[in-house]
Amino acid sequence: MAKHAGMQVMEMLRRNIRPRDIMTKEAFMNALTMDMALGCSTNSMLHVPAIAHEAGVELNIDIANEISEKNTKPVPPWHRQVHLHRRSERGRRNLRCYE
Repeated sequence: MAKHAGMQVMEMLRRNIRPRDIMTKEAFMNALTMDMALGCSTNSMLHVPAIAHEAGVELNIDIANEISEKNTKPVPPWHRQVHLHRRSERGRRNLRCYE
């Protein structure tokens, strides 16, 4: 996975895509949603809004409550496999755990 991430970074550099080009409000919302689905961290609530601010994105920390209400189930840390399913009935991606 790290190799592919590095390859993607090099592709973005080649195409002149900079971090602020992809650091949108939607990207930060996705990051918080995934973080909450995986158990969340108090550091996330400190650092993600700070990074968003530096990127010029307005991200109110109160949005965390709205996001957590939408997440139906957090992923327990003891699950061996977590898969991101393509789409749910409502058209959203879902995390599913398998023992």
